[in-house]
Amino acid sequence: MGWMLGAARVQPLVIALEDLHWADASTLELVQLLVEQGPTAHLLLLCTTRPEFHRQWPLRAHHTRINLNRLSARDVREMIAQVAAHHTLAGETVDTVSERADGVPLFVEELTRAVLESGGEKLAGREIPVTLHDSLMARLDRLGSAKEVIQIGAVIGSEFTYELLHAVHPVDAEELQSALRSATDAELVYVRGIAPEA
Repeated sequence: MGWMLGAARVQPLVIALEDLHWADASTLELVQLLVEQGPTAHLLLLCTTRPEFHRQWPLRAHHTRINLNRLSARDVREMIAQVAAHHTLAGETVDTVSERADGVPLFVEELTRAVLESGGEKLAGREIPVTLHDSLMARLDRLGSAKEVIQIGAVIGSEFTYELLHAVHPVDAEELQSALRSATDAELVYVRGIAPEA
């Protein structure tokens, strides 16, 4: 904590923490201590959490809570267009994605990606996944051998090394790297470093 407060004395510091509801007890304790430094530290903590988290872990001082509502229909359409980039989706497809996403940004993104990855610029509504789970499963199914790599990685945890993955999934290095490239291209796995040190 000392280095953060020291850096904030030199110049104002912003620290962003996403999904704080998944944090362990020691991280929450650190965040609480940083929040209590609030007015004197020149430090801004920007934390995202699920709404129910505030009842479990209420901040005691120096915070502003901003509740984000679901996206409006217009915002959903804009987000679909951004995710689709240079692809043109049929109006019926956009309507169905919008309806099923129910204004939740993650759902908008995942359902739009599922449509695009299935080559479904003109998919009928019944072919668009109904839930986020269905969307993710459909995306995984389209990845072939990368699906097994992603599933093994998920069992290992939210972060895993190439070396550990290769140890529990002993395929040749080229096949594993190809599967990881597919998973990375689909934005289902994020890689730091270069194999085998990744």
